[in-house]
Amino acid sequence: MNPLPATLNEAYQAIHEADAHARAAEVALIIGIAKAAELYEVDDAAVMEAVEGFLEPGGDGTPSVGEFLAHEVGGILQISPDA
Repeated sequence: MNPLPATLNEAYQAIHEADAHARAAEVALIIGIAKAAELYEVDDAAVMEAVEGFLEPGGDGTPSVGEFLAHEVGGILQISPDA
Protein backbone atom coordinates (compact mmCIF):
# COMPACT_ATOMS: atom_id res chain seq x y z
CA MET A 1 0.00 0.00 0.00
CA ASN A 2 1.42 3.36 -1.04
CA PRO A 3 1.07 5.96 1.75
CA LEU A 4 1.38 8.84 -0.72
CA PRO A 5 -1.71 10.28 -2.41
CA ALA A 6 -2.04 9.09 -6.01
CA THR A 7 -4.73 11.53 -7.14
CA LEU A 8 -5.55 15.17 -6.57
CA ASN A 9 -8.59 14.22 -4.49
CA GLU A 10 -6.45 11.94 -2.33
CA ALA A 11 -3.96 14.80 -1.89
CA TYR A 12 -6.76 17.14 -0.82
CA GLN A 13 -8.05 14.50 1.60
CA ALA A 14 -4.53 14.05 3.03
CA ILE A 15 -4.26 17.82 3.56
CA HIS A 16 -7.66 17.91 5.24
CA GLU A 17 -6.83 14.99 7.55
CA ALA A 18 -3.41 16.37 8.45
CA ASP A 19 -4.95 19.76 9.24
CA ALA A 20 -7.58 18.11 11.45
CA HIS A 21 -4.85 16.21 13.32
CA ALA A 22 -2.77 19.38 13.75
CA ARG A 23 -5.76 21.29 15.12
CA ALA A 24 -6.60 18.46 17.52
CA ALA A 25 -2.99 18.39 18.69
CA GLU A 26 -3.04 22.16 19.32
CA VAL A 27 -6.23 21.83 21.35
CA ALA A 28 -4.73 18.98 23.37
CA LEU A 29 -1.59 21.09 23.98
CA ILE A 30 -3.60 24.09 25.21
CA ILE A 31 -5.73 21.88 27.46
CA GLY A 32 -2.58 20.30 28.90
CA ILE A 33 -0.97 23.68 29.59
CA ALA A 34 -4.17 25.02 31.16
CA LYS A 35 -4.46 21.95 33.41
CA ALA A 36 -0.77 22.23 34.40
CA ALA A 37 -1.35 25.88 35.33
CA GLU A 38 -4.37 24.86 37.37
CA LEU A 39 -2.56 22.07 39.22
CA TYR A 40 0.85 23.76 39.65
CA GLU A 41 1.43 24.72 43.25
CA VAL A 42 4.12 26.74 44.94
CA ASP A 43 4.96 25.25 48.30
CA ASP A 44 5.29 28.45 50.32
CA ALA A 45 6.58 26.55 53.35
CA ALA A 46 9.42 24.96 51.39
CA VAL A 47 10.61 28.02 49.52
CA MET A 48 12.15 31.20 50.78
CA GLU A 49 10.23 34.39 50.15
CA ALA A 50 11.02 35.98 46.77
CA VAL A 51 12.52 32.79 45.32
CA GLU A 52 9.38 32.10 43.28
CA GLY A 53 6.59 34.54 42.87
CA PHE A 54 3.26 34.56 41.15
CA LEU A 55 2.46 35.96 37.72
CA GLU A 56 -0.76 36.87 35.97
CA PRO A 57 0.21 35.88 32.41
CA GLY A 58 -3.19 36.86 31.01
CA GLY A 59 -3.14 40.31 32.59
CA ASP A 60 -5.17 41.86 35.40
CA GLY A 61 -7.94 39.67 36.70
CA THR A 62 -6.56 36.37 35.41
CA PRO A 63 -5.56 33.62 37.83
CA SER A 64 -2.04 33.77 39.20
CA VAL A 65 0.41 30.98 38.43
CA GLY A 66 3.87 30.16 39.76
CA GLU A 67 6.50 31.95 37.71
CA PHE A 68 8.56 28.78 37.25
CA LEU A 69 5.70 27.02 35.48
CA ALA A 70 6.88 28.60 32.22
CA HIS A 71 10.28 26.97 32.71
CA GLU A 72 8.76 23.56 33.31
CA VAL A 73 6.36 23.76 30.36
CA GLY A 74 9.09 25.28 28.18
CA GLY A 75 11.34 22.33 28.94
CA ILE A 76 8.64 19.85 28.03
CA LEU A 77 7.91 21.66 24.75
CA GLN A 78 11.61 22.32 24.11
CA ILE A 79 11.04 26.06 23.74
CA SER A 80 12.18 29.16 25.60
CA PRO A 81 10.21 29.96 28.76
CA ASP A 82 9.53 33.37 27.20
CA ALA A 83 7.94 31.86 24.06
